[in-house]
Amino acid sequence: MREGIAIAKKRTLNFLQWNALAIVLLIGVLPFATAIITNAGSSSDGNYQSAWKDTGYPPDPSVNTNLGYWYENGGENWTFWYQSLLTPSEQTQYADILDCVYIEDGYCAGTDDLTDPYDRFWTRNNVQAGRIPMNAAWTYQTHYYGIDPNYVGQAGAGPYSYFILNNTLGGIEQNETLDKFKITWVDYETTYPCDYSEFVDLHIYGEITFIQNGNSMDSAGIRTKTLKDFEWATSNKYVYNRWDMQNQDYHTVCSPGFELEFDFTGFESLELTEWNGGDWWGTAYLITLNYIQRDDGRNLGSTPLPQNGVDEFYFGIEYQSINTVQANFVIKSLTAGLAFGTFALAIASTPYWDPFKNLLKGVQ
Repeated sequence: MREGIAIAKKRTLNFLQWNALAIVLLIGVLPFATAIITNAGSSSDGNYQSAWKDTGYPPDPSVNTNLGYWYENGGENWTFWYQSLLTPSEQTQYADILDCVYIEDGYCAGTDDLTDPYDRFWTRNNVQAGRIPMNAAWTYQTHYYGIDPNYVGQAGAGPYSYFILNNTLGGIEQNETLDKFKITWVDYETTYPCDYSEFVDLHIYGEITFIQNGNSMDSAGIRTKTLKDFEWATSNKYVYNRWDMQNQDYHTVCSPGFELEFDFTGFESLELTEWNGGDWWGTAYLITLNYIQRDDGRNLGSTPLPQNGVDEFYFGIEYQSINTVQANFVIKSLTAGLAFGTFALAIASTPYWDPFKNLLKGVQ
């Protein structure tokens, strides 16, 4: 007579164990899953494209020669310094220009007696290729209208805000979905030995605002979308190859400069395209560096920064785009999967679990 073989029944989790598992997954897994979905689809081919079109030199007269204007130029009012270098008659003569030594909320506000309170520090757009590694606008530094070449050099740690007019970034194709937006600021006319002691590590904090229906923040009927809380660990040393006319070859140089990348999540990229309908030609931009600090803890003082001074610097803008259809599919698929998993986990510790499990088996 054959003896029966006992088969152990597979143990299942009880309600208390399901509750404990649910808590662990909600605390330990859900935040990471949410982060993965938020960034899902935000993956471009890694190649940057220039947002500027080369206008040539001298620039094509049909191209808009106004790039934009400084919206804020460093945070401290040094007008008195520049005034002290001028005679009383010169102070009167250059009153409008002196106003632009200090810029606040987009307006020149350097002196108390504003001849024209709506004067703006307009900067030119002369985009060239070949000076730095991307097409770049040769434009005015923060205190170009300081009259005297002796820049005081202590304009503060921020904020620095630059308003880029619409109809200027002709390199961004209509209906593109931006994944990343990178700015490069380089003081091309200034170079130092690459081991210069004032090339230091920096932390920079900033944001970017996109504007529709106007070329100022106080235009009637404008629409804005701001993406905040960007932080960059960088330095004020920009290393690049420059063409040496005398020796007819390239050589490595170091100038005050940095590049800052606005890396959008997949959700942000899609929301931005939905917000402006992919109309980048009609979109203006306000790029703001809220605060700049040295990692060594020292005061920013006269630390060389590319945008500070009374001369000009190069301003490059590049972007990467993503496939909108693919990004939408990935995000929606992962969101649906997370929703189903959360629902299953929620009912696993209730009497409804067994009927739900049997229902799924019946579907199979």
